[in-house]
This record gives sequence, C-alpha cells and structure tokens, in this order.
Amino acid sequence: MTADPAPVSDQVLMARTAEGDREAFDTLATRYLLCLRRAALRVLGDSAAAEDVAQDALLRAWTRARSYDPAQAAVATWLHRITVNAAIDRLRAIRPSG
Repeated sequence: MTADPAPVSDQVLMARTAEGDREAFDTLATRYLLCLRRAALRVLGDSAAAEDVAQDALLRAWTRARSYDPAQAAVATWLHRITVNAAIDRLRAIRPSG
C-alpha cells in the first residue's frame, strides 16, 4: 500500500483557482466550509443563515480569486474575512438602521 501524497497547500490551490481550476477550488471549499459556517454562525446566531452566508462567501471567493494576494493574508484568513463581511452584510440587510 502506498502513502497518499502530501496535501496540496492552500497557496497552490488558490493560484490554481485564480486560473479557473474548479477542482482546486472544490478542494479549498471542502477544506474550509465548516470553519466558514462557524464564523458566520458566530456573527448571525442562525444556522440556516450561516449556511447561506458560507455558500455566498465561497461564491465570492471563486469570483474574486484573481484578486487574492498571498502577501496580504493567508488563504484561510482571506476566506474568513470574506465570510465575516458577508455575514455583516446579511445583518445590515435584515436589521433596520437607526
């Protein structure tokens, strides 16, 4: 039996995602979805809304993958920030201001 190869780094997966590699993005999404849901749940306090926000955050990450700058943040940090921002956007949309 042979050992599995070392997992591909987030940086490599993100670079491939920026080039349109769906499999690389799917790997990142699988790797981080649970963490993103938890982050959204902490902001929203609603598990169904947190699931929606996590999915929305991943869609945003896919469409903005080319803007990711590894010199600015780790992939996990970048995804977390997108998720928290999406959760805050959701709160703003459902809570009246003032």
